[in-house]
Amino acid sequence: MWVFTTLGFVSVVQSKTDPDKVVIRSRERRHLENLLREHDLKGTILKDVGTDYEFRMLVPKFRWARAMAEMADRIDYTNFKNAAQANVKDTSPKYVSALHDIWSTLWNAVQPFGRRRA
Repeated sequence: MWVFTTLGFVSVVQSKTDPDKVVIRSRERRHLENLLREHDLKGTILKDVGTDYEFRMLVPKFRWARAMAEMADRIDYTNFKNAAQANVKDTSPKYVSALHDIWSTLWNAVQPFGRRRA
């Protein structure tokens, strides 16, 4: 599961060793730090484990599910990209820019050829 939040991007997958845990992965350490700061995940960030996601943490599924519910409950914005921009100090300008690129890519993926954007 890819999760884009106003505080960063993470990829979440099933743990290979524990069916009751998920691995929350990120290419930016601070995106995981933001999750730990805002939610009761009780994870430890690991670095350089030999994959394309440099940072990761193992957490119980129930804690991740609770964090997702909390994130949904805290939505107070009417424009996601603007809310992410307001938190740029916790992510990065590159992350906010990437959100705009992702929006455009997904827009183009569902539009007829004539309505696509550059």
